Amino acid sequence: MQCSETVDCHRRGHSNIWRDGYSAENSIESGYRDSRILRIYEGTNEINRMLAYGELMKRAFKNKEIDIPGEFKKIPWNLLKTFRPFQPKTGLTYERSTLRNIKNTFLLLGAITGSKLKEKLIDEQEIVMNLSDILAECYIAESALLRIEKLRQKFPNDPGLDTKYKLFQIYLYEAVHKVRKSSYDAINSFSTGIERRIYISLAKNVGSYLVNAKTLRREVVAEMIQTKIW
Repeated sequence: MQCSETVDCHRRGHSNIWRDGYSAENSIESGYRDSRILRIYEGTNEINRMLAYGELMKRAFKNKEIDIPGEFKKIPWNLLKTFRPFQPKTGLTYERSTLRNIKNTFLLLGAITGSKLKEKLIDEQEIVMNLSDILAECYIAESALLRIEKLRQKFPNDPGLDTKYKLFQIYLYEAVHKVRKSSYDAINSFSTGIERRIYISLAKNVGSYLVNAKTLRREVVAEMIQTKIW
């Protein structure tokens, strides 16, 4: 579902090369066509987003396959570990801390909406989709982080490793902003006044991932042009 949303990337590429984007000889054409189909092939993404959160809750509370209550209990300790203003941001510690914040935000928001709305949550499709969007960002960000860690272990001298890491940084930077927006949208949908302020302050625990996204994008593009690997 998340990967099929890359249609926007293909749309931009299609626009950049104009009429050549319609030629079957160009990979942009097949990518744009396939990405459009994937958004509806196994059900529309909007429906899948609603099902994703429901399936997670089913596995957690009905089938007991996932220990979400146990993870929720760890949040205070995780927040304490995150608050280290003078900790050096070496290796992937900054990225791990940011990912932990995203997970904590998802768990907190899920607990708040569950206790606040209870059975009514099933009728709040927009809030469910907000939660599913945060869930998707958690999944993709952690998958990318694990991939970078594995590549560093197996191929430490890979010349393309630095580019992959920069792409991951760009994704995580954008993911944090998406998670914050989804959190605020959900909270504003069911709370007001002081209650809203309290929930918003909790949602701010997602923090920020401070990187120069503009420079990273330019460096990635420059490396792709130089190596001619797209």
